[in-house]
Amino acid sequence: ESERRSSTGLERIDAKDIDRGYAFMSSPDIIKTLQNLPGVASGTELLSGLHVHGGDGSDNLFLLDGTPIYQAGHLGGLFSSFNSDIVKNVDFYKSGFPARFGGRLSSVVDARTETGDMYEYHGSMSIGLIDGRLQFEGPLIQGKTSFNIALRRSWLDAVTLPVFSMINIKDYGTKHGFSYAFQDLNAGITHRFSADNILEFKTYYGKDALRLHYYMQMQDDTMNSVTIQSSDMDIKWGNILATIIWKYRFSPSLTMNTSAWHTRGNAMMDVKSATDGFLSDPILGTYEEYYKSVTGTTALKSDLTYRWNDRMTLDFGGIYQVHGFSPERSLKNTSFRKDGSINKTGLDEKDRFFGHEAAIYADGYIRLTEKIRSNIGLRYVIFGTQGKIRHRLEPRISIRYDINSRARLDISYTEMNQFAHQMSTTYLDLPTEFWMPSTKEVKPLFSRQAAAEFSWKLPIGLDLGIGGWYKTMDNLMEQWTSYS
Repeated sequence: ESERRSSTGLERIDAKDIDRGYAFMSSPDIIKTLQNLPGVASGTELLSGLHVHGGDGSDNLFLLDGTPIYQAGHLGGLFSSFNSDIVKNVDFYKSGFPARFGGRLSSVVDARTETGDMYEYHGSMSIGLIDGRLQFEGPLIQGKTSFNIALRRSWLDAVTLPVFSMINIKDYGTKHGFSYAFQDLNAGITHRFSADNILEFKTYYGKDALRLHYYMQMQDDTMNSVTIQSSDMDIKWGNILATIIWKYRFSPSLTMNTSAWHTRGNAMMDVKSATDGFLSDPILGTYEEYYKSVTGTTALKSDLTYRWNDRMTLDFGGIYQVHGFSPERSLKNTSFRKDGSINKTGLDEKDRFFGHEAAIYADGYIRLTEKIRSNIGLRYVIFGTQGKIRHRLEPRISIRYDINSRARLDISYTEMNQFAHQMSTTYLDLPTEFWMPSTKEVKPLFSRQAAAEFSWKLPIGLDLGIGGWYKTMDNLMEQWTSYS
């Protein structure tokens, strides 16, 4: 299986590699480990962004047990949403994409979690500088059903709350408040009807909560007046997903992996500020801004593998997805002036879009000679929204040439389409960004990429790799002004 999946741009990382990889404040981070690979940049120091082969970070497909995840970072991208305590392995593609993957232009991060132990109970617990982690697994029915659960939560709020309370006691005129916490929950149940018939349920819940408070009171004894300024900011964002996976082997040659899932990314920001003062104009002013974005996908997917012989294997399948995009924003600005006038301004915007996406694919592995093997694939995708139907063919080819037992050459060509656009105003992973679909006026993103890589195992125990790529991307959006 590992030999058949070998392709240009594929990196495999297992649990041991994750533990030995990049760790920030004692917590191993999968995304930061990927940042150290050739062709990948972080964009901003210490953040867990991925800029792959010229991408901007919005064109990466993050999968958790085969299910897309929309918010892949915590604390503005300082930490990734993948808990290393339960992740079994990660397949990272930056070129040479198999035909079963689609919907993004630059990379695929395919993370799989561990199934629980069928016979024994065991777990782990750790406390880092900013978070605590707990993992536990074991059998529900000996040899038949198992569970695995992992929790992770930061405890910065437990430190900042008493610190700001002490600061505010000393300063009577000014009050500050700050609180931040993130949490993750991964859980899974696996049931084996037989060795060839397995049913799994996987779920994930992640949430970030940031709260800021500021209060200032200024008193003018000569005028016997008091001016008060206050502001509050409440920001929350996160993910929730649930996946059911059915693995069935019809025969030694034919296997099936069918899954149904629902995934949702949500973000909310609520800002309120007020000024109240006799000497100021306006004497009373309030400002409110509310933002919310919900992006969800419900899907059914089936992947099948038919193995003819040692030289030829066919992967084929299909997927149907329903995407929902619900951004909304409201602004209210009210001021009461000394002359008695009242000035009110604001806006209230709310949209709701649905997109239907269906795709079928076939991907064949052919071993032409003892030295040459190839993967040739084709993906056909249809996307419809607002009465507009778009359809594309996405050819894929990857060829491997084993020069000798130590050296090999890989080349690949891939075409990809992306029907979801991320609108961002900052490089941080905050709820100021949201997703919108391709519409009648907005075309899908499209890329063509050719890549080549030469690998050589040196006699001194080192691996040498030299690679290059050429990529074009069309229909990019730099700024969102109107959407229709």
